Amino acid sequence: MKPLPPQKINLVEYQPRFFPKNEIREEIGEKIWQNYRAQVDIDFPSPKTQNNWRIMARGWVGYIPLSSNIALHLQPKVPLKNIFQMIDYVYDIKLHLLNGEMTCQSLKGFYQVIARALAKRVLELSHRGFYRLYQEKQKRLPYLRGRLAMASTLQKPGNPQLVCQYQEASFDHPDNQILLWTLFSVIQSNLSTNKDLFILRQAYRSLLSSISLIPPEENFFIERRYHRLNQNYRPLHGLCRFLLETSGPSHEEGEQNMIPFLINMSYLYESFLGEWLQRHLPQPFLLERSQRVQIGQKNNLRFIIDLVIHNPQNIKSKYVIDAKYKNPSRPSNSDIFQVVTYAQSQNCQEAILLYPSHLENPLDEKVGDIRVRSLCFSLDQDFFIAGKNFLKSLTCL
Repeated sequence: MKPLPPQKINLVEYQPRFFPKNEIREEIGEKIWQNYRAQVDIDFPSPKTQNNWRIMARGWVGYIPLSSNIALHLQPKVPLKNIFQMIDYVYDIKLHLLNGEMTCQSLKGFYQVIARALAKRVLELSHRGFYRLYQEKQKRLPYLRGRLAMASTLQKPGNPQLVCQYQEASFDHPDNQILLWTLFSVIQSNLSTNKDLFILRQAYRSLLSSISLIPPEENFFIERRYHRLNQNYRPLHGLCRFLLETSGPSHEEGEQNMIPFLINMSYLYESFLGEWLQRHLPQPFLLERSQRVQIGQKNNLRFIIDLVIHNPQNIKSKYVIDAKYKNPSRPSNSDIFQVVTYAQSQNCQEAILLYPSHLENPLDEKVGDIRVRSLCFSLDQDFFIAGKNFLKSLTCL
């Protein structure tokens, strides 16, 4: 009996698809509902769906293996090349579209390209030499090295060896440990081809002999500081951050360890807008990102404003921007109320709802003293042109 061919369930963001009841096993539907309900909407066969499965990707793109022969392929509604450009902005990986390597047609292939780029850069770094960090050590030695720890030495007066405190250059520090852990995670993911696995294992072995395989601390990427000696690690850590943040928890299917690859497009869009404006916002305007606000008599109402543009000349917030990665025909009332509240908290008279495509029914209204508008930073065109058009639509910029 021939094995069944692999089944790909292709979904495009926010476009529901219907499948006959007998095309998807019930246990597969349960796995989607139990593990991926944040990423995928699923309705089981019922009279409501005319006894069909209804499945829709919810603003996530990527690859989700469900069994040895079934996988969800969550396709973006924008070109893969543009997604890559957003990732390049957000993660600062400086790959310049991989010098023409961006020919992959799927997110799984996209993941493989990024993983291969990391492996190649680690191998290049191994030839130049990994960064070593001086670390404090204390050890009993037959000779004096560094400083003598007198109190520790006298605790065992019969031992002729000296307790010495000294510094030693070591490869085994977080900057290198994150490279090893990421390569290990990618190899375990089962998302790479045999050809890619060869170079991934080469890079992995170049680190393994002198570096500990330990997971990074929770705030590793936020708290990392770079200087003259480790500056060339910044793009490598950007690749690591992308690969680790987009790899979800694994699921076991027999002996196969399956790790999904998922990109949260809402987070990516918001982060990209912040990075783009940070680089291109004209003087004298300043950008503040993810501004935390507390209001109410007891400060018990808390929220985070995506983007705030300030005019330092008059010490005033000029624009409050709420990024919305969705494509409705018109802004919803809840989104309007939300951005108006943001503007009021900042004593700002310009509230912007920013979408990745033009709306059929754009908004430009006054709510009290606050002007509320829907604008577009398009992901369907060149980002320089899209950004220029967006800034122009703000009129004073």
